[in-house]
Amino acid sequence: MGAEGLGRYLHDNPKFPACLARKLYAYGAGANSEDVDASVYKAAYKAFTDNGYRLRTLLKAMVNSPEYFTVIPPTVAGTKTAMNSAK
Repeated sequence: MGAEGLGRYLHDNPKFPACLARKLYAYGAGANSEDVDASVYKAAYKAFTDNGYRLRTLLKAMVNSPEYFTVIPPTVAGTKTAMNSAK
């Protein structure tokens, strides 16, 4: 298959751009990709597809989205958060 075959496969797979957008959004926001609702990265995905699938466009649209900064950080039982350690 090689690099050329992989490139062709990804190019021809209509699910790849949406999967890439969802995974990048989840990774950047610190969320589980299965828990990310498509509505929060919809505008970034549209900008990505409308501008020739440019990664830079996707990343800029993600961080310019107000939803990107409203993710609640996960808590782990038994660990201290920044607020708790300041007390």
